[in-house]
Amino acid sequence: MLDEVVNKLRKRGACSVVLFGSAVDTPFPDDFDLLVIVEDAPDGLENRVNFEVELTRDLLGPFDFVIVTREEFLRMAEKGEGLYPEIYDRHKVLFDNGFFKNNLRKPRVVKVGEGLWKRTKQ
Repeated sequence: MLDEVVNKLRKRGACSVVLFGSAVDTPFPDDFDLLVIVEDAPDGLENRVNFEVELTRDLLGPFDFVIVTREEFLRMAEKGEGLYPEIYDRHKVLFDNGFFKNNLRKPRVVKVGEGLWKRTKQ
């Protein structure tokens, strides 16, 4: 099931597909959190939503997709914001054209509890 989803996302233009969160090390997860990095996405809320719906069409199952552009991922990594610390902490690369691996960097935060992060000084 997961392989099929990754193959479809790859064929639809994903640069990287990364499993993150509890599904990485849970034998029977309730859902699968997937980071999907794409080259580019349209501007404007309606256009972006339509793009994401089309990208994930017919991908049925317990999936939570986080779809970001390469530029958005770089911003998340630089600032250690959003879900980036969780992704960095617990992930498994399912498909990567090299972008994710080449741009993964330690966030400037420390884990203070499950899902809780505190920004560190530079």
